[in-house]
Amino acid sequence: MNSMTKRQALSAIGFVTLLCIGLSSCSANKATEPLGPNSVVLPSFDDAFLVLFPDYCKRVSEEYAVPPATESPKGTKTKGPKRAEKSDDLVTRLEILALQGVKPTVVIASPWVFGRAKNLTEQLVANIIVPYTGSEVEPLSNRATESDLAADARPPRIFTIGYDYATAYRTMGEKAGQLVQKAIRKGDVDAKCSIIFQENFLRGKQALEAFKAGFKERVGETNLTGSREPQTGLDSVPHLDVHRFGPDLQTVDIVGTLQGALSDSTAKGTKVVVCAIDDAALSIQAATSRLDGVAFMVDTTTWEQSEKVTNEIKTARFSFVLKGNDEGMCRATEKLVNSILKGKPLQDHTLVPVGY
Repeated sequence: MNSMTKRQALSAIGFVTLLCIGLSSCSANKATEPLGPNSVVLPSFDDAFLVLFPDYCKRVSEEYAVPPATESPKGTKTKGPKRAEKSDDLVTRLEILALQGVKPTVVIASPWVFGRAKNLTEQLVANIIVPYTGSEVEPLSNRATESDLAADARPPRIFTIGYDYATAYRTMGEKAGQLVQKAIRKGDVDAKCSIIFQENFLRGKQALEAFKAGFKERVGETNLTGSREPQTGLDSVPHLDVHRFGPDLQTVDIVGTLQGALSDSTAKGTKVVVCAIDDAALSIQAATSRLDGVAFMVDTTTWEQSEKVTNEIKTARFSFVLKGNDEGMCRATEKLVNSILKGKPLQDHTLVPVGY
């Protein structure tokens, strides 16, 4: 899949997700109701999500394949849940299943699928797991008006699973800070790091704040602040230039920003460039430019993990690479499903370590 298609997939998920996705208003640690042995788990992934995370989708879909037929209350066979697969709307699919006498105990829905769903109630599904997403989202109870739902209707409990970007980005910030501090101590008072940071449905501003904290800690308190004022998007951090973008790239120019950060007029003193963006080709191209004395770091968690891209990452020789963790996401999903089925107390948001 080329980089443009990759960006389109990310945009398709991220835009709808940031507008519509919601969390249950239930508090953390609340126990779920114990469930019977015939509980149904229904995966529901959109095409863009399948492209971004094929290994995760394949494993989860195989683990929780919906049976092709179900028994009606009278013991006669009926057409099973696969009829509902023809609809890309989660609520419609659940309503079709309800007509067949099937109520999934757990739905595992991609952010885009869940983001489009409205008026979800416990009458359709008791629990929803949304993998590969952040935790700062609008409460589900805010998404429907009183006229949309019956007076006694309750929303399902929503669980999210996301990467522990705070820990990973703090580590990357520390390593970038160490390189800049080394240059400062050698007398390069203008030594700096530039980070090009793009928010998306999975990676939020908390990651950038964690990077800044780790960087500031390693650079340390020094009088060698240089003659320039750092360009920052948030709070000022000496020796750090921050270029921050939202998830919608229609009105911004990441290419121009990255090229500008590496140009002769601004790259003086640059010791580290961090590409925290969804464009693999652009990041790799920047790193292979082999700027003298510049180390490149990169976040590949939302990149295509094909053999071609993996080889290009090796060729680029990044100093530090954040990697996706589909295996960790699968384990977290399976553990969460099992805990729901057993009625154990659960947190609403699960963090999965990022690889590096």
